[in-house]
Amino acid sequence: MEISIILKKLAAVSKSVRKDLEVWNLYDIEKQNRKIQECIQQLHGQSDNLNNQIQEVRKRLYQPKYAVDLENAMREKKLPIQGEFPSYTLGSCQLEFRKSTETMTLRYGDDVHEFPILEPTTIADEIRSFYDGIVNKPFNARYFAQDLLSAYEMANQAIYRKGKIQWGRVVSLKKIYHLLTIRRSSRKEYPEPQFVYELSRFRQSEMILNNYLFELSPPRDVSTAYVLQDLETGREVRVSGLTIYEKHEDASHTKRLILP
Repeated sequence: MEISIILKKLAAVSKSVRKDLEVWNLYDIEKQNRKIQECIQQLHGQSDNLNNQIQEVRKRLYQPKYAVDLENAMREKKLPIQGEFPSYTLGSCQLEFRKSTETMTLRYGDDVHEFPILEPTTIADEIRSFYDGIVNKPFNARYFAQDLLSAYEMANQAIYRKGKIQWGRVVSLKKIYHLLTIRRSSRKEYPEPQFVYELSRFRQSEMILNNYLFELSPPRDVSTAYVLQDLETGREVRVSGLTIYEKHEDASHTKRLILP
């Protein structure tokens, strides 16, 4: 007998017992008590069976095939996963299997969502739904460009020390991020993966603000690169530098990094 059936039967018996106790119906209470003892014995037998099933699921969870099935399921849902089990990145999100709680957690900035469901196809559906809620949030390319411009101006003057901003000179995106999160608390409020994801979204825009053209440049040293997701093709795009041009200086310059 399934546990759900036994519990349903036990609930019905308990309801009868409560009524009989109110009227001191000892005769029927004794009969119901025998039924309760039968249910307890049945539950004990089912509990052993359930423990065996739990151990079987746990055994499958820690086999290499689970990671393969999980990754395949997420790719089928078009999730941009990077990394390997038990830790992945999904755009600006961090996805991790926590062994201590045997749950999957998805972190976006300070927001942490815990998924207790672990079956690969089901968890991929859950993550896709939650991830869509993040990536579909409104993104204002103009506001983002204004922040980049302010940080670029500060970094440019600090690096080139020419007394005025050297437009058309490259500045490290790592330096830009550092300036955007100059306060220690800001780095928690605006984590680096979120900055990288917003760069990916900004790259899909015109990358123009008033009199200025923005360009993302590829890295000379891959260790300094950010890995962006091309949101149109799904390809990875590695960038490390930001250059801003004044339109009147080079109005024909490319607006964004174009991959071969």
